[in-house]
Amino acid sequence: MLSISDVSKPIDISVSFLWLDTYGIAMRTQIFSKYVSLKLSWKDYFLQWNASNYGDLKQLTSSFAYGWKPGIIVLNSASTRKSLASTDDDNHDFIVRNNGIVDWRVYINLNTHCLLDTTRYPFDTQTCDINISKLLLNDGYETVHNNNNETNYLDNFVPNGEWEVQE
Repeated sequence: MLSISDVSKPIDISVSFLWLDTYGIAMRTQIFSKYVSLKLSWKDYFLQWNASNYGDLKQLTSSFAYGWKPGIIVLNSASTRKSLASTDDDNHDFIVRNNGIVDWRVYINLNTHCLLDTTRYPFDTQTCDINISKLLLNDGYETVHNNNNETNYLDNFVPNGEWEVQE
């Protein structure tokens, strides 16, 4: 049963990261180019149903043209404002389970700024972050947290001879 207190709490958005491929690191511009997948998950109390009332239907797929998606941006994007909530992006689908858990997987070519220290090149090691935040920082309606406590973010990574990924 839905209660008013459930919908008065902020929506907790869990973000996990999957690194798929590396295109390159531009030393001069300090831009790291990669292909990634971000999985965003949250609970929508308005998208719950009793599966036994619907032929034991436990999940379905829908388009964002018919659903809400969180306002998430990549803060250190080298592009002009990389928002995952763009209105021209409503053709992506999401999966919702009967308990209200929504999963949205976004596949993007991502260029981010990365402060490089090449003083030991070609034996240098670089650490490049992807900084993700909610679009409106001062609202209390959404919280965002990293769910990459799993070690499988490299499971689908395509290795190449130029880059070695260290965990």
